[in-house]
Parts: sequence; structure tokens; C-alpha cells
Amino acid sequence: MDMRYCERWMNDRRVLRLNDLEHRGFVLAMTWSVSNRTDGVITAGDLPYLPQPVTRETLEALCRAGLASEELAGDEVVWVMTDYSTSQTSRAEFDSMTAAREQKKIAARNRRSTNRVGEGGPEFSDVPVTTQASASASASASAQGQEKDKSAGTKEVSGDSEPATSWPVAAIPGEVDPDTFDWLSREVA
Repeated sequence: MDMRYCERWMNDRRVLRLNDLEHRGFVLAMTWSVSNRTDGVITAGDLPYLPQPVTRETLEALCRAGLASEELAGDEVVWVMTDYSTSQTSRAEFDSMTAAREQKKIAARNRRSTNRVGEGGPEFSDVPVTTQASASASASASAQGQEKDKSAGTKEVSGDSEPATSWPVAAIPGEVDPDTFDWLSREVA
């Protein structure tokens, strides 16, 4: 969730007439409202938790500029950011987006679980197979193939019956192999 600084505020007289402290207070009050999903409502009890320079005086300056309004909610004074509903995402929209993301996660998890090998899904998986698991699966398949060959009465075995367990080490470019160039090991006279 992010607070949007609208392009129109760059030409809005209400914003342009704010001094630096009030302008920072406006941006921070709007950002705090978005991050706390208050739909632009700031209570007197919230004031100690807002970042500086958002104070009662700053909010009153925003009210004079027409960027906030002071209202009574029961017996409590609250400030409502006037452009919040037209410029920011509401709490209901955030909740709806969060629920939609959760539904997508559940659907993806269900798809992955039905596509696993051996559970009636296709014979491939979107989960990467490690080299060790691949080697043991290859050895197992090779052993099963040999058993089938023995039961059929044939003794033909594929040439690559053993899984690869190690690979040759590649030379680093610019590095000289002393075995290849034995003259490096000779003493210079």
C-alpha cells in the first residue's frame, strides 16, 4: 500500500499556499492515514503516534487551507482529509485486494498439489528436481530396467547404467595447469 501524491496537487492553490512545515504535515498525515487504513480520519488520540510535524496546529492549518475538515464524532474531535476518498485507496478496497490475493494463493497452491507426479497429474512437476534426487531416481529406474531385462531372458544392459556422481573440474581461464606444462616446475638455471 502506498500513498499517492496526485499531480493536481502540484497546481492546487490549497497545497501551494502551505508553508514547508504544513506541506510536510499534509503529506505525512495522508501517508499515515493510508498505512493505518483510517480512510483519512485522524483522531485526537492518534496525534501522539503521528510523525512530526503532524500536530494539532498543523491539522488546523490544513483545515484553514481546505485540505482537512474538523468534525465531531460523538464527543471526540476528528480531522478528515478532504481529498482522501478521491486520491487514495480506501480500507474496503484494501481488504478486497487482500482477500483476492489470498484466493489466488489458495488456487495456486491447489493447482500445484494436483499437478504433482504420481498423483494423477502430468508426468512433470513445476518443482525443480535436485541433482541428488535425479541421480537416485535414475539409479532406481536403471535397476528396474535391469530387472525387466533379466525377467525377459535378455542380458542386454544399457551402456550408461551408473549415474554420474562427479564431474571433471574446469580450469579457470588464465590459470596454468602444472601437469600440462611441466616446464613451469623445472628450476631455471
